[in-house]
Amino acid sequence: MVEANRREMPADRSDLRRRAEELLKQHGEVDKMSHASLKSILHELQVHQIELQMQNDELRSTQQELETAREKYFALYDLAPVGYVTLSGNGIILESNLTAAALLGVNRANIIGQPLTRFIYSEDQDIYYLHRKKLFETGGAKSCELRMLKTDGAPFWAYLEATTAQDDGDAPVCRVVLNDISERKQAEATHLFLSQYSWATSGDRFFKALAQHLAANLRMDFVCIDRLVGDGLRARTLAVYFDGKFEDNIEYALKDTPCGAVVDKKICCFPQKVRHLFPNDAVLQEMVAESYAGVTLLSSDGKPIGLIAVIGRAPLTSPQRAEQVLKLVADRAAGELERKGIEESLRQSEAFNKSIIDSSSDCIKVLDLQGRLQYMSPNGRKILGIVDMQPFVGMHYADFWKDSVKDDVCQAIERAKAGGHGNFTGYCSTLDGTPKWWDVSITPILNTQQDVQSILVISRDITDRKWAEEQIKRLNDDLLERNDKLEFANKELEAFSYSVSHDLRAPLRHMAGFAKMLQKKLVDDPDKKTHQYMASIIAASKKMERLIDDLLSFSQIGSAELQRRKVSLNSLLNEVVSEIKDELQERQVRWEIDELPDVLGDRSLLRLVIVNLVSNAVKFTSSRPQAEIKIGCNDEDDKFTCSISDNGVGFDMKYAERLFGVFQRLHTEEEFEGTGIGLATVQRIISRHGGRIWAEGSVGQGATFYFTLPKI
Repeated sequence: MVEANRREMPADRSDLRRRAEELLKQHGEVDKMSHASLKSILHELQVHQIELQMQNDELRSTQQELETAREKYFALYDLAPVGYVTLSGNGIILESNLTAAALLGVNRANIIGQPLTRFIYSEDQDIYYLHRKKLFETGGAKSCELRMLKTDGAPFWAYLEATTAQDDGDAPVCRVVLNDISERKQAEATHLFLSQYSWATSGDRFFKALAQHLAANLRMDFVCIDRLVGDGLRARTLAVYFDGKFEDNIEYALKDTPCGAVVDKKICCFPQKVRHLFPNDAVLQEMVAESYAGVTLLSSDGKPIGLIAVIGRAPLTSPQRAEQVLKLVADRAAGELERKGIEESLRQSEAFNKSIIDSSSDCIKVLDLQGRLQYMSPNGRKILGIVDMQPFVGMHYADFWKDSVKDDVCQAIERAKAGGHGNFTGYCSTLDGTPKWWDVSITPILNTQQDVQSILVISRDITDRKWAEEQIKRLNDDLLERNDKLEFANKELEAFSYSVSHDLRAPLRHMAGFAKMLQKKLVDDPDKKTHQYMASIIAASKKMERLIDDLLSFSQIGSAELQRRKVSLNSLLNEVVSEIKDELQERQVRWEIDELPDVLGDRSLLRLVIVNLVSNAVKFTSSRPQAEIKIGCNDEDDKFTCSISDNGVGFDMKYAERLFGVFQRLHTEEEFEGTGIGLATVQRIISRHGGRIWAEGSVGQGATFYFTLPKI
């Protein structure tokens, strides 16, 4: 019985006490009980006490399990990634997890008792009512997509999945799962936009449509699509959509703007306080911007060419969603921007080519593949005297030419049709009969598939060149004739030089020899005049010999071959000055000598130049108490200009040209000795080295001689 009572004993303590009192009554009063009965009752009470202790332990364990289960339920239900709500039969919210409350932007305590339609777009409530009606009619699970609103008015797309159930009172209820599908719907809308605005929609129309789509899809107040210009530090807007209307395009600097950060990072997002991050951006400050997202547009080779920026006055609730949408449109926008750039380059190229054709002095024509004329440049029409092109369009190009040239024309056209190059020269007169010679080039014009689509003909008027060639031919013939005469004259000059060297020297030496012999015989003759006459004869013979030597040297300079090598003018000058200084010990001469360069030339001839010019400077300063001779050189673009100046007697500039003539003297021999051949020799040497020589001076003020030599 005890075991039975123990098995039937309830868990409630008050019930146990009641049962214990009933059991005590069954046994009668305690004082009337026997010792054995009391012992049995005591034992049973002790057993009940132990069982109660065990039941308490089990209760605590069950309570812990319930607490653990409640925590799991909270995690699984309240913190689920989707929203859960329970609706009454008439759509009132009975229960809600925390996710659903957060999704609707309201505290969970304030959502209970509210109709779900309060959070559904009015335009989409019919979808919801139809969804709920079918749910209760069929009893099966139903789903739909519709637009919902947060309590602050922010919209989002939701996916509702509902099932029916019964509450504790067996009343029908509806359990609804809420999913935020805004990101997917935005992506779908963007994909739909891109499919609607295919590659057939291009240029400004596409960029404007894209800006408008992004403003609506991302709920942003300002959208701009830009192209980078210059060195990439500036941008030119292609479309600007601001507060529901398009603005004029502008060019602006990227510095101190979030757009500059986009180009550096390719994509970036500032969900809030963007105007505080970029205080120098006037647009952000004027529109009181709060959020910004942007993406860089890259060319096919990965270089930044533009950017897309979206700006809002409210913070971005989902930066990842905005970045995803911008990434979706970036490739299409970049491709369109690159294509727009190529088209602009092609238009510029076409305009440039047309300007070249229109301004070209050549006659430019375009033929079809049959060789018929399709186009002629304005200058070509002007050259040929064509006022109206219509009669000539479709005319075969060969018909413009004489019969003797037609074969060359046709062959050149066939070579161009085959992708080659044709060229010929021919005679063809203008419409008014003016004779013209033409140099004609015929080449193919290829399309994008590299097939020949037409033929380009460039005709250059070479009439003047032909005339010049004839003139040159006649001049060459004259030059050949003159060369023959010059060669004959050179031979005669050589014969004359030989005659001077031999035929004149012999009698001159005889005359000088006999004069000296006669002078010896008359050594005792007291007549002084006789001795003076003999001395004059001997001096004149010596002078004549010097003249012969100088004349021979002068004639040989023009025919001798130059032995060109690197020559130090500085070294030559030092040699010459050193030799002359030994002869000037009784004179006061102040030398001022600059560093002279190295040149390419014949050393012996260049030394002769230095000797003549320095000797002249010394000679024509002999009347000065102190001679001043300055030697210098200027380094110019392709030559050296050397100068030798003195403070001597100078000369009158009107006789400057006579200085370099043979036997031309500006002073008498009594004043300054010399043969008058030295400067003529210097001029011939400098001329043979590719330079020139000239002099500047004034009477009594000295002179300066300049000569040039080419650089090595």
